[in-house]
Amino acid sequence: MRSLFKASSLVVAFALGSLACASTSLDATRLGTKRYAALTENAPVAVFAKDSDVGCAFEPLALLHRHDMGKYQSLTLDDALPALKSQARSVGADALIIDKSESVISGVVSRGIDVEARAVRTTCRVPRSAQEDPPVRD
Repeated sequence: MRSLFKASSLVVAFALGSLACASTSLDATRLGTKRYAALTENAPVAVFAKDSDVGCAFEPLALLHRHDMGKYQSLTLDDALPALKSQARSVGADALIIDKSESVISGVVSRGIDVEARAVRTTCRVPRSAQEDPPVRD
């Protein structure tokens, strides 16, 4: 009976440890009081490295934070962008400004990603980077 208890305790500890190591999160904090309708699922979302790259006026709608430990893989900013773009669309934003993008060491060969970005609504008809791949800092 004692060995069964020890074995089940180890299984529970391993499961909890695995969940802690493989954490992925996406947080959004709305800014201001203005609310916009969500954009369609396939609406373009431009990505910029800094404010001056946008090329027109914009309104910040939300602060986004994506954290993915990337267990057993090596993640880059490109891996975080689909989730960030989806979150931006959900608040009515047509562009992202990447404020921080850092690699997270999560194992011997595993590398995760930690990204902070602003979801913004531009006054441009189609932000210029939605038409082409923009230079984005890593």
